[in-house]
Amino acid sequence: MAVSKTVNNGFNDELTPRERKFIRILRGISYGEMVIAVEDRQPVRVEEIKKSIKL
Repeated sequence: MAVSKTVNNGFNDELTPRERKFIRILRGISYGEMVIAVEDRQPVRVEEIKKSIKL
Protein backbone atom coordinates (compact mmCIF):
# COMPACT_ATOMS: atom_id res chain seq x y z
CA MET A 1 0.00 0.00 0.00
CA ALA A 2 1.40 3.40 -1.01
CA VAL A 3 1.40 6.09 1.62
CA SER A 4 1.07 9.69 0.54
CA LYS A 5 2.84 12.27 2.62
CA THR A 6 1.79 15.91 2.67
CA VAL A 7 4.60 18.42 3.06
CA ASN A 8 3.70 21.70 4.73
CA ASN A 9 6.34 24.30 3.92
CA GLY A 10 5.16 26.61 6.67
CA PHE A 11 2.37 28.03 4.49
CA ASN A 12 -1.29 28.03 5.30
CA ASP A 13 -3.39 26.49 2.52
CA GLU A 14 -6.19 29.02 3.06
CA LEU A 15 -6.22 32.07 0.78
CA THR A 16 -6.13 35.49 2.39
CA PRO A 17 -8.62 38.18 1.32
CA ARG A 18 -5.84 39.90 -0.66
CA GLU A 19 -4.97 36.68 -2.47
CA ARG A 20 -8.64 36.10 -3.34
CA LYS A 21 -8.95 39.67 -4.64
CA PHE A 22 -5.76 39.29 -6.70
CA ILE A 23 -7.07 36.05 -8.25
CA ARG A 24 -10.36 37.79 -9.18
CA ILE A 25 -8.41 40.62 -10.86
CA LEU A 26 -6.14 38.15 -12.64
CA ARG A 27 -9.07 36.09 -13.95
CA GLY A 28 -10.77 39.27 -15.19
CA ILE A 29 -7.90 40.16 -17.51
CA SER A 30 -8.00 38.31 -20.81
CA TYR A 31 -4.55 39.50 -21.91
CA GLY A 32 -1.91 42.05 -21.01
CA GLU A 33 0.80 42.70 -18.49
CA MET A 34 0.59 43.26 -14.74
CA VAL A 35 3.12 44.48 -12.20
CA ILE A 36 2.34 43.22 -8.72
CA ALA A 37 3.78 44.67 -5.53
CA VAL A 38 4.31 42.02 -2.84
CA GLU A 39 5.02 42.56 0.84
CA ASP A 40 5.44 39.81 3.41
CA ARG A 41 4.51 37.14 0.82
CA GLN A 42 1.19 38.90 0.12
CA PRO A 43 0.08 40.81 -2.98
CA VAL A 44 -0.53 44.38 -1.88
CA ARG A 45 -1.00 46.33 -5.12
CA VAL A 46 -1.40 45.91 -8.86
CA GLU A 47 0.78 48.78 -10.01
CA GLU A 48 0.24 48.65 -13.73
CA ILE A 49 -1.93 46.93 -16.27
CA LYS A 50 -0.82 47.18 -19.90
CA LYS A 51 -2.65 45.78 -22.85
CA SER A 52 -1.31 45.22 -26.30
CA ILE A 53 -3.63 44.44 -29.16
CA LYS A 54 -2.55 42.14 -31.98
CA LEU A 55 -3.58 43.38 -35.40
